[in-house]
Amino acid sequence: MLMWRASLFVFIVFVAHVSAFPQATTPPGEANDPVAPSTTSLRTLPTTFTPVQIRDLIQKVTDNDIENDKKQRNYTYIRREEERKLNREGEVESTESRTSEVMMLFGSQVNRLIAKNDKPLSP
Repeated sequence: MLMWRASLFVFIVFVAHVSAFPQATTPPGEANDPVAPSTTSLRTLPTTFTPVQIRDLIQKVTDNDIENDKKQRNYTYIRREEERKLNREGEVESTESRTSEVMMLFGSQVNRLIAKNDKPLSP
């Protein structure tokens, strides 16, 4: 989760940087434009964002991140892992399995072992 937030921060800084320093462009159809569009009715998007737009974007991303964290707290699933040990001929010699309940707790993933070799653990 921390890595995702760091990536989000880098993205937001990049967007702010790009909007603060737009590239100079020439209108389509000029002599130095090798690929001039056949129609001039194309709408161009603004190349800069106002500080208010940037602040609103950051606020929206933050709100979505908080909402995702809330949803993740309520997300629990069961995971079963199976380990097979092979002999020299490649035949299965033994099999072990572990079944865990996986949940998010205080922003970290927690695994709780609930069965071993498909037998529930005693309470």
